[in-house]
This record gives sequence, C-alpha cells and structure tokens, in this order.
Amino acid sequence: MKARLVIPQSLEAGLRAQLMAAAPLEHGAALLLGLGKVDGGVALFVRKVLPIPPDGFRIQEAQRWAPSTTWLSSLVGMADEANGGVALVHSHPMTSSARRSAADNWADELIAPYFLANLGERPFASLVLTDAEIGGSVWVGGGEHVIEEVRVPGAVLRRDRAATKPPVDHLHDRHVLLFGEDGQRRLSALSTAVVGAGGTGSAVAEQLVRMGVGRVMLIDPDNLEESNVSRVYGSRREDVGTAKVDVVGRFLEGIGSGTRIVRVPGDVRRRTIAEQVVRSADLIFGCTDTHSSRAVLNDIAYQHMIPTLDVGIRVGMGESGPTSAAVEMRVLRPDLPCLWCYDVLDGRRVSEELMPVERRAALEREGYVQGRQPAATIIPYTTLAASLATSRFLAMCTGLSEFETGTFVFDALTFDGWQAKASTSGCVCLERQGLGDARPVWLLDD
Repeated sequence: MKARLVIPQSLEAGLRAQLMAAAPLEHGAALLLGLGKVDGGVALFVRKVLPIPPDGFRIQEAQRWAPSTTWLSSLVGMADEANGGVALVHSHPMTSSARRSAADNWADELIAPYFLANLGERPFASLVLTDAEIGGSVWVGGGEHVIEEVRVPGAVLRRDRAATKPPVDHLHDRHVLLFGEDGQRRLSALSTAVVGAGGTGSAVAEQLVRMGVGRVMLIDPDNLEESNVSRVYGSRREDVGTAKVDVVGRFLEGIGSGTRIVRVPGDVRRRTIAEQVVRSADLIFGCTDTHSSRAVLNDIAYQHMIPTLDVGIRVGMGESGPTSAAVEMRVLRPDLPCLWCYDVLDGRRVSEELMPVERRAALEREGYVQGRQPAATIIPYTTLAASLATSRFLAMCTGLSEFETGTFVFDALTFDGWQAKASTSGCVCLERQGLGDARPVWLLDD
C-alpha cells in the first residue's frame, strides 16, 4: 500500500518554523489527521497542528526526544473528539535527510501499539522533519507503510518524492526552453480531472494534452447539442447526439501526445463519479455551471486537499446588448477562500437542482423554482477562460511563478481585470478541511 502525506502550505511553514527554532535540541508536535483512499493506497491530510505543552516533554535533547505519557493520552482524547488520526512529528535539526534514527524506531515500537489500540481504524503516523524534508511511516489498514510522497498544496504545488528522470519527448522542446526538463516531467507525472466537457472544458483539456500532462479525465453526463458545436473543441455537426466526453476524447486521442485520456460519461454529483475524482486526480478543473456540481468540487478541494481551478463566464445582458463579459477563475485549496466564502454558491439553487426532474418541472410551472435559461456565450470567451485556468495551473505545477490571486476576473468587453475578495469568513470550508473520507462529498447516491 502506498501512502502520501498532504499538508497545507501554511501549516507546513508554521510547523517547520516552530520545531526548527529549538535547534540544536530536537522538538516535537502532534498533527490531527484525516484519511482518504486514493489509487493504490491512502492519503493522510493534516487538519491541524497540536503543539506540545511545556510539560509535555519527558526527554528533550540534541539527538533525542520523548513525549510524556500524559500528553500522549490527551492526544487520543482530542483525536476521538475530532474523529481523526494522530501523527507525532519531531525535528532532526542537524541533518537534511528525514530518516528515522535507531532511537526513533525503538520509540515507535513502544508508542505505535498504544495509538493503534485506541484509534481503531484511524491512522497513526510517526514523522521526522528537517529544514528541507518530511518523512516517516503510517500505521493503517493493519500494517506499517512508508510515506512515499509529501504534497504541499500552495501557490506552487510541491510533490516531494523519489525523483525519476524519464526522457522528455521532443514534442515539448519549446516547453523545455520555458521551464526546463524537470518542469516537463512534473507535467507528465500529473493526473488531472476536467469536469465539464463543453466550450470551456474542451479548451482546457486540449491545452493540457498539448502541454504533455500525463492523464486527463473528462467528466460530463451530457450529449453534444447543435449549439455546442460552435464552442466545443474537436466537435463536428455530425457528432450531435454523441456523448461530449466521447467527442472530445476521440479528438484528444488523435493528437498523439501520449497523454492518457479517460472518458467518464457521468455526473460528478454521483457517488461513483465523485469517488473516481477523489481517488485519482492531482488537480481538478471545474468547468461546470450548475451550483450543485460546483458545490461537490468545492468540498473535494478542501476535504481532500486537491487544488481545484473553478472557471466560468458571466455575460451581462442589457436592453441593447451585452454590458459585460466577466471571465472568472478561482483557485480553491486550503489557505484560500472557497466558493461559499465568495458567495458564488446559492444553497437554494443547490437544493432545486437535486430535485427529481418531474417535481422540479412542476414547481417551475407554478413559479416556485427558477428555470434554467441558456446563457449567452461565444468561443473567444470560453477559450479565454480556459487559458486563464491553464496558465495558473502551469505556474502552480512547474514553479514558473508563486504569484496567486485566489480569484481573478477579466472583462472581455472592456479588457479590465481585477482581483475579487471573499465576503464571508468562518466558513464551513474551515471545518471540513482535511476530513477526507470521513464525510461524503457526493450529493446523489448510486
């Protein structure tokens, strides 16, 4: 079983500063963990750092530390209250490699059984932190497993793991001039999900394939309509009535870049589809316009700590024509506001969209529910929205830039651009951050 640790940038920076400040003495802390299944193993999500109190040390020396039994007991209580797992992390301030020492292994043999007996199915991990690395093991699923990868979602998505150096396809020579062979390898190692294969989603997917991203999962439950042909990349009039993911997927496979295309003709609000995203995606593009599907992606971004780029277009119409064409791109991840924080989502609309078709239609006829009307749009706007999202993705994954706006809006009519600020604080995204599989993210069961 493979294991990865995911820790938000703010928590990782604070933890490292706190523990390394005690150098040359070793220092320790605890982490409250969430747990989620991923392809081939599990992901541990750091929900909170639990500092050790002054009386929590039994030993604190230059090459050894030991927590008190009283503090260990209190950690079990805190984990029970939060329905989470526990990680003990301590510093090795005088080394750069995060390998456990013989003394660490001896201590784990004593401490791990205590937590395993009290946490039940929840995980226990033992971690070592240096000025550059985090490493260790987790006890879950009846065994001990080495943590093979540490992810730090931030302005740049860090993935610390054993490096491989596969050859770079000459197809991407111009990319290499921009961010080097290692940058191209990072792209080829990524698995992405594009939710919505319409005008924006198809443009996103084509750009990802031509960039050399390793895997693109296309998710959309709808068939191609005649009015989609003017915006959906790779579509032809003769494709009307065919599943959008098949139309776009066939076109992408024909590019021949080596990207694996996965076609999912389903609704991300449903359990099996949402689980596919959670299990396999390193990063998500939300190119869907319903409130309920965006609510699902919003929860995935925070509960499973998967960076998500939410992208869309709002064309304002007046009596004499369009008054605005706002192209919006939001980065959703721990440490940044969510769609509820920005007042983008409407709880009532979410509920209405989840109603049975017959009941919703009846309520629409009676005027109790707002019907969905086609929105004005055109391919330059959908392609511009896609390019904003893929440009942010490129900077995030290759390290081209650490600048991050959270939300950026560009009016394609006036060519004005601005950053948007969240209007809500103390949102549910803080409570759900890192919960993983402890709370369902889907809205429709199978």
